[in-house]
Amino acid sequence: MFRKNAVSRAAMALCASGFAVGVAAQPQPPAVQQSPSGSTLERVEVTGSRIKRIDTETPSPVQVITREQIERSGAFSVTEVLKRTPAANAGSFDENAVASFTPGAGGVSLRGLGPQATLVLINGRRVSPFGFASGGQTTFVDVNQIPVDVVERIEILLDGASAIYGSDAIGGVVNVILRKDFNGFQASGSFGRSTHGDADSRRGSLTYGKGSLASDGYNFFINYSHIDQDPVKANRRDRTQTADLRRFGLADLRSSYAGNLYAATGVSGGAFIGTVNCTPIQETGAAVNNRCYYAGTDHQDVIADSKRDSVTLAGTASLGRGFELFGDATIGRTKFKQESPSYSSSTYYSTGTLDHAYIPLPAGHPQNPTANTVALRYRFADVPHVTAAESDTQRVVAGIRNPDLNGWDVESALLYSHSSTRITTTGLLNDNVLLNEVLDANGNARPTFIFGNPSSLSWNEMSNGLLKFWPRSCEVQACNALPLGIRDSKVSVLA
Repeated sequence: MFRKNAVSRAAMALCASGFAVGVAAQPQPPAVQQSPSGSTLERVEVTGSRIKRIDTETPSPVQVITREQIERSGAFSVTEVLKRTPAANAGSFDENAVASFTPGAGGVSLRGLGPQATLVLINGRRVSPFGFASGGQTTFVDVNQIPVDVVERIEILLDGASAIYGSDAIGGVVNVILRKDFNGFQASGSFGRSTHGDADSRRGSLTYGKGSLASDGYNFFINYSHIDQDPVKANRRDRTQTADLRRFGLADLRSSYAGNLYAATGVSGGAFIGTVNCTPIQETGAAVNNRCYYAGTDHQDVIADSKRDSVTLAGTASLGRGFELFGDATIGRTKFKQESPSYSSSTYYSTGTLDHAYIPLPAGHPQNPTANTVALRYRFADVPHVTAAESDTQRVVAGIRNPDLNGWDVESALLYSHSSTRITTTGLLNDNVLLNEVLDANGNARPTFIFGNPSSLSWNEMSNGLLKFWPRSCEVQACNALPLGIRDSKVSVLA
């Protein structure tokens, strides 16, 4: 991106005019300079600047993570690589952040300003954001969609670049540079397992490349990558194996909302009466002694089950007279599944759906052993609470460039980038179903509804069609795309 001779001299003279003492104009330095030690310094395009220069002249701090460093790290994804950098240690998240509405995705936050203020580029060009916003509000780029095996290096601009890229680069810029001039065939694989004997991770990659731009006039490579991660429950770790925290000198926080009957007084019930369709524990000193309890840690995946597949094709061809045709294309699919604790009657009370934190069982209900209405602390866990997501990404870039067209560096390209995500949630009871099918008009449990018995007819109806997160469907879809068009056309001058 530089103009030689006259323009550069004029610009240097203009800069020199700002000093009290004039400085004679210097001739334009060549595209390649010699360092004091005699080594060759080539002009490169630096992330955060539209001017090509020697990398020792960069106006802003740029951290470069090389391919060798990526391979030595053993990281399975670009998200893992970036999370290990000091600049991205606050606000970043990975594929396990299901509570933020971004299951299976990973976002990077530079300088703690959030992923919405961190611009992610591939070869200097933008990428469509993830289908869902983090927390329902923050758009971000899913860096998990970039296969780590096709990355040549990662440039991290540690300063704001809003003047160049816009407000989404206030925190900084992450520019992922893809591999070039790869020749031959490469097959790689890795396997990882935690010290607890679980959390198995498997990664495989096949890469084939051919040609040399200098001698053959072309070069291309194609890569297939696969990553498979096994889930891990919270109860597999010492600190989170149970909500009974007495071993740490704290309270027993195990939930009694698991099928226990109480007197129907107050918000959450009065004196304990008995249990429903469960086996109470006998544990002296426990808050739930002689009661049933719900072990939420048995149903919480701290590491989700995920699979990622992608195919990447990139190449460059010489057209003669200094013109080059270049392009790259990537398609990928991510599958994600994570179990979380089910909702209790207390949850529906906190949201205003129920008038009490319990389900009133009237006299005559098959599960009420008394002649009066009793309070049932219940957990709707008959169908597991599972969130599954499937994300598809497509990205195509095609362009033409000439690094020296009469002294100008010219480049123009077309970019299409698309990201779509479908999230399916099961095991959450719809409010309308709870109020109209489980309860009667008086707010009491219907005698035909048997709690904790999936084999009952009414419960089969629930599990087949009524246990939905949304009124009509438990599927939610979203997509984002950058339309096909001239997304990057640049003619720049170096002074």
